[in-house]
Amino acid sequence: MTRSFRIAACLALAAAAFPQHSNAQTTFSKGFGLLRHTTYAGDDVGAPHGRITTLATAPVEDLSNKLVIAPTTGAGLVIHATFDSSITSNVNAAAIENAINGAISKEQARYKDLITVEIYFRFASTDPVTTLALSGGTLGQSYHFNYFNYTWTQYISDLTADSTTIYDSIALAHLPGSVGSTNVSVSSANGRAVGESSMTPIMSPTGALGCGGTAPTGCVYDGIITLNSTQPWQFTRPTTGSNYDAQRTVEHEMDEIMGLGSFIGTGTNANCATPCYEPQDMFSYSAASVPSVVTTGSRYLSIDGGVTNIVGFNQTSGGDFGDWLSGTCPQSLPYVQNAFGCNAQYADVTQLTPEAINLDVIGYDLVTTGTTTDFAGNDNNALVLRNYSTGQDALWIMTGTTLDQIVDLPALPNINYRFEGTADFNGDGQPDIVLRNYSTGQDALWIMSGTSLSKIVDLPALPNTSYHFQGTGDFNHDGHPDIILRNFSTGLDALWIMNGTSLSMIVDLPALPNTNYQFAGAADFNNDGNVDIVLRNYSTGQNALWLMHGTSLSTIVDLPALPNTNYRIDAVGDFNGDGKPDIVWRNYSTGQNAVWLMNGTSLSTIKDLPALPNTNYQFGGPR
Repeated sequence: MTRSFRIAACLALAAAAFPQHSNAQTTFSKGFGLLRHTTYAGDDVGAPHGRITTLATAPVEDLSNKLVIAPTTGAGLVIHATFDSSITSNVNAAAIENAINGAISKEQARYKDLITVEIYFRFASTDPVTTLALSGGTLGQSYHFNYFNYTWTQYISDLTADSTTIYDSIALAHLPGSVGSTNVSVSSANGRAVGESSMTPIMSPTGALGCGGTAPTGCVYDGIITLNSTQPWQFTRPTTGSNYDAQRTVEHEMDEIMGLGSFIGTGTNANCATPCYEPQDMFSYSAASVPSVVTTGSRYLSIDGGVTNIVGFNQTSGGDFGDWLSGTCPQSLPYVQNAFGCNAQYADVTQLTPEAINLDVIGYDLVTTGTTTDFAGNDNNALVLRNYSTGQDALWIMTGTTLDQIVDLPALPNINYRFEGTADFNGDGQPDIVLRNYSTGQDALWIMSGTSLSKIVDLPALPNTSYHFQGTGDFNHDGHPDIILRNFSTGLDALWIMNGTSLSMIVDLPALPNTNYQFAGAADFNNDGNVDIVLRNYSTGQNALWLMHGTSLSTIVDLPALPNTNYRIDAVGDFNGDGKPDIVWRNYSTGQNAVWLMNGTSLSTIKDLPALPNTNYQFGGPR
């Protein structure tokens, strides 16, 4: 298939006062156009940017002796980085490369697409295409090129064939018959993600297209990312002071090369009979059943025809209209794709953040394995422990199924409090810990910042202490984790449907009168995009899965029985990095620990974990 294409330049996460807006498309005789998007740090309401500090020097961190850590292998997607000499010759080369590799690891862990995205990375103060100096406020910049003559009909056909998650099913069921655009403008990487293998990477490090050649100088890239070398970067976390988080900026730019962005503000294009909508524009609404691609009023991302507002779109002319509405600094929700970034804040793309859901519905295959506890930022689960004799708490930081290190958490001497699950409740990309007091019925969240306790948020008290929290997961697909409850006295079951850290409503689950059964965690075991529930009978040793469809029970699948009831299921998560949830066991007689490595709903193999003879310690998640 012969295709025409354009170059898109996305200036992301910029700082300081607004320069002249440049969302203008230039059409060339060869049929491509240049598109520039610009975003700014600070407030997204055009307020003065008094928080911004622009440095005309190298980054504030001196990490010249740091070893380079390669990105971790993901669930299928591969992002291959080529580093420009502006990086490899820099005194902080290792630190810069590690921040980029960290961002790559986050993205690769999210998607199962068997494609390789080729990106050229620079650390410079100039534009790679125009060679002009970057504006004093620019933090990061990305160039990519889009294919124009991709028809709406073919794109929807490709999306339908590529559908793998519940988000895809919802989105396809609510797509309009047309979007006012004969053709859809997609990035080369997005095209390959939906099966259009002819949309190959053909960009050079200076923005030339179709010139052939080989790396590092040839036309072999999907995009170019530049970190502005004049800014006060921080390459390690937590980000502090006036510094900006490099990894978040790289994730932002990679999302745009992968396909996020809007045609709004780009003008018309000679290659399209009508404006060339980008895939994200299909999910832009101002109200239920009211699509909107205008910059007046408000718009938001919705995959169900405008009924659910996942996140607002930026409407400030100084920013990228495909980015999120951001709020003032410090932002309560510092999402990766916010139009305006703040110093001393950082975030990552997770399976519940708007970036992941948006990329999923435009053609990427999101990994939906349920709750994770990546407290250490190493793309692996951590096991949460609590000592119910002393009140000591800790994290086992895992690398796959291997214990990497132990990190102490704050002690909580009141042993009536139990850890009952983990999930990102406040939407900052960091897992939090659910607590319940089985003496008073008080409930709370430990809002975490990595491995550190940031603050405590009270949840509604539930005085009936026969009710136990039994796991977490996003059951109603609103992007917020919910909490599973079981009444150990009556066998009644329910879900607390959460809106961030607030209780939204209570939904009943089927009652299970046999109180020997307990829920032991939740994750998507059959890879249908729905969170499923693990059960164990502590009288007979029988085990099972409730395969869910949203908040409804679909079917029950038996798991292998484990008659030794000293073994308890204490955690559920992907521990071997295959994109499939596994089950962690602890023997409360011997202190032995193990993980059932699962292949969907089937047991694949059993792997021993380090024993912990002190049986006062219990794992409290992930689950």
